[in-house]
Amino acid sequence: MAKQDLLQREEYVKLLESLINNKVHNHQGFSFAINGSWGCGKSFILRMLEKSLDSNGYLVIHYNCWDNDFYKEPLIAILSTIVDKLNNISLPETEEYKQKRDKINIALKFLKNILFMVVKNKFGIDFEKIGIDLGELKENVSKTLEADKKPVLSNNFDSNLFIQQIIKDVREHLLCLQLEWNGIVFIVDELDRCLPNYAIGVLERLHHICFDSENDEFRFIQLLAINKNELSDSIYKAFGKDAATGNGESQQNESQMFAEYYLQKFVQLIIPVPPGAILNDSSTILNGFEDDFFWNQRLL
Repeated sequence: MAKQDLLQREEYVKLLESLINNKVHNHQGFSFAINGSWGCGKSFILRMLEKSLDSNGYLVIHYNCWDNDFYKEPLIAILSTIVDKLNNISLPETEEYKQKRDKINIALKFLKNILFMVVKNKFGIDFEKIGIDLGELKENVSKTLEADKKPVLSNNFDSNLFIQQIIKDVREHLLCLQLEWNGIVFIVDELDRCLPNYAIGVLERLHHICFDSENDEFRFIQLLAINKNELSDSIYKAFGKDAATGNGESQQNESQMFAEYYLQKFVQLIIPVPPGAILNDSSTILNGFEDDFFWNQRLL
């Protein structure tokens, strides 16, 4: 059942979309965040925005950190999310969409090969048990290595050089895909619910994908939904500090200042989520729930 916009967030969503449109129109990437406390409706806002962006020619990759925090390496979950998104794109089998289909298939083959090599060698996961055609993946890996002649898929899975090469190649494939859409938008939700080290890992990996350090610019749009107070605490703790000790307010201020400095590396703008304007019609808010409640009461 479609959820109603009971807090009248439509204008706020339009603001976010206009910011994205402006950056894309000027051929710029951008990283920004919406900030609000738990329960203020950030996820609902993101769903509204994603639906609108989808209908306006954007490729939206929605990454839920809370659903994926069991991965030690966030890059695996991020790549899996991209693969899932591309797999679920349905295009007409016409000549008009041939180039778009071909680019999607090329990107999917590359991403699946990378995931296969990393997960199999780093974690020893049995792909057949989770429904993945192991023979097909092995064949694709061999073809990719033979065709590219590049040492991307080495055995040293923990080396910085290996990770950097993967991320660079992922960015190149995404840039190729981006030519077929108005733009690529990464939407990141539930970051502040994760364990501190994982939250930091997600920030860093997404930044590495979206930010081209050689040209000193973002190549895609990245939007984070955060509870800044909670995320500040996570950042503080991730670097070996303890926000729960100290002199109360002064310690909180210190963690906030530290987090502000750290977040500047990843986020160019933070937009607060305003209090929602509740609709006057209370029956719309209850959406019929009160009928079931009173009916159950009569049975007692």
